[in-house]
Amino acid sequence: MNQDSRTACITGASSGIGAAFARRFAAEGYNLILHGRRQERLETLSNSLQERFGIRTQIVLAELSNSEELARLEQLLATSLTSTSLSTTPAMPRSSIFMRSLLMVKKLSSAFM
Repeated sequence: MNQDSRTACITGASSGIGAAFARRFAAEGYNLILHGRRQERLETLSNSLQERFGIRTQIVLAELSNSEELARLEQLLATSLTSTSLSTTPAMPRSSIFMRSLLMVKKLSSAFM
């Protein structure tokens, strides 16, 4: 697989385990879609990861408990990505596109342990 085509969507990336997953995927050369609600923290993380690992990032601000905002993120994933993995936080809704992606995360996560 072409390194440039690998993209991971990290939900809750502004802190905690989401930020940790973002750093891990970036270290593996994945471009990232960083989701969260705190723009300043996401921008800081995005800039740091781009500088350190030379990856591309995209920030998506959305409240995933809001069905319209969740649909917007799902549409982004469905239309703009060729190879996507997903890292999720426990609070994230279990919609169909996200559930299909969770198996990919398990495979990738085991490589880090």
